[in-house]
Amino acid sequence: MNISLRSKEAELMTDDLKEFAEKKMGTLQRLVGEAADIRIDFSKESNHHKTADVFKVGIEINTHGERYFTEESSQDFKTSINRAKEELQRQIGAKKGADEAKRRDAAKTVRDLKESS
Repeated sequence: MNISLRSKEAELMTDDLKEFAEKKMGTLQRLVGEAADIRIDFSKESNHHKTADVFKVGIEINTHGERYFTEESSQDFKTSINRAKEELQRQIGAKKGADEAKRRDAAKTVRDLKESS
């Protein structure tokens, strides 16, 4: 699994944050496999938020011809990463469930065709 981290502002990328992000994405490995490419973009939005800084994380996963993407914002990067990971787990699970349903339907259609002939 290849994980790349990007930020326009270098001071946002602390070693602790890099380690946290890599650990969280590592838990997705069992869902997407070793061949996955993961890109994580970090940014801080502060101009139009009067109360506090808002930290945004965008995560894109490319694996086996599939693309998953989410963006999450919160008061800190770790919360944004956790929310993004949960959303990606939901997206991947939904896709796998849909694929499994298609396989079941195709198998049923083949059985029905064999029985009718």
